[in-house]
Amino acid sequence: MALFASLPMYDLPEIKASTDVYWQRLAESFADHGIGDNALPQQLTRESDPHLDWLRPETIFSQTCGLPYVRDLRGQVTLLGSPAYDIDCAPGSYFSVVIVREDEHREDIADYASKRFAFNDRRSQSGFAAFFSLLNEQNIAGLPSEMVDSGAHLQSIEMVAEGKADIAAIDAVTYALAIRHRDAADRVKVIANTEVTPSLPYISSLAFADRKAEIVNAIIQAMAALPETVRNDLLITGFNERVDGDYDGIRTKWDKLVELGRHHL
Repeated sequence: MALFASLPMYDLPEIKASTDVYWQRLAESFADHGIGDNALPQQLTRESDPHLDWLRPETIFSQTCGLPYVRDLRGQVTLLGSPAYDIDCAPGSYFSVVIVREDEHREDIADYASKRFAFNDRRSQSGFAAFFSLLNEQNIAGLPSEMVDSGAHLQSIEMVAEGKADIAAIDAVTYALAIRHRDAADRVKVIANTEVTPSLPYISSLAFADRKAEIVNAIIQAMAALPETVRNDLLITGFNERVDGDYDGIRTKWDKLVELGRHHL
């Protein structure tokens, strides 16, 4: 059976070459550990539905989001761990930045809670759930006047920069990459950060559950073998092995949103 691999979460065109090098090092390390053998894919799969890909029995390696993991994938995939990124955060963790246009003078998130909110996906922890959880934590009751489905974090940044939306929550890794590569990031500013949670998990299918330790070691060794330029391009600084309970906080906050009816705004 041919195996499947993807890295859909931070695959910007500007760093595609570095992402490909990363997969090459991973594939070499997997092979060195006797994982996948000749069935390992030569290239990452792109342009497919990740929500379907994550459940493929032949998935040797992919990266999902914390919310889909706790809602849809837990118990159906093998949780490997979470990468660490150069985003001024605890290793293996991340957060979202809440952005508005750079020329806005209001700095209080409460001033924007009833404005036009751009989001990348209703199933996204960083772009959807984290924002409404932050409103709950600050006892802000306002509802967006308009929900703008941008389809991607980068598009949310563009929409806020261009005045097509007033506020958005952006994955901190994506935002750091956007500052490097997208002019629109120069036309927005951060007014708040959401709570820190474990970063987006690496997963394999359940078929590889009994080889988790070997896969984790292969990932760590592949990261160590990356050229410094590639690590810098991808913002990768390390790897944290994870267990299911590490993501319980995301599930708890999501359940609260469901209780309050804010999960399908």
